[in-house]
Amino acid sequence: MKSRTLRILDYNSNCLSFDLKDIISECKHYDGHRWVAWDVECDSSNWYETFSEATNQQVEMSFNELIDYAENVGQTIDGFFLAIKPNLKKIPIINEDLDLRDIADLIINAHDSTFWEVTSSDNTVIEKLTGKFKKIELVSEPWWRERER
Repeated sequence: MKSRTLRILDYNSNCLSFDLKDIISECKHYDGHRWVAWDVECDSSNWYETFSEATNQQVEMSFNELIDYAENVGQTIDGFFLAIKPNLKKIPIINEDLDLRDIADLIINAHDSTFWEVTSSDNTVIEKLTGKFKKIELVSEPWWRERER
């Protein structure tokens, strides 16, 4: 099944009115997946040093650790949160040339405090998020693939 990308742009005044915790609450059926956070920039929290000191800015985490991050960070500025495909034995070193859809069933991405995107072939999660947020767009390609053109 082809993946779809939902861009979420809900604002309150001049800033986003939500963060990862509001997205991840609709993705609980991915709790059995291994997760990787990559290239994350966030405000000061217990997780700030973890991400800034990580090799390749890549941190493998459990779903519970992801929830802990989501509940304890004030704002995620940038970053990718990937639910790794269960059949993938070794997680590769992630870089901009890698199509993340090849390694992840669900890709959650914060972009420069401007919007979030969720990419998946799982229509259930896309529909849940479509019903939860007010300002959304289905885009043909995620921004991180568009920038390569």
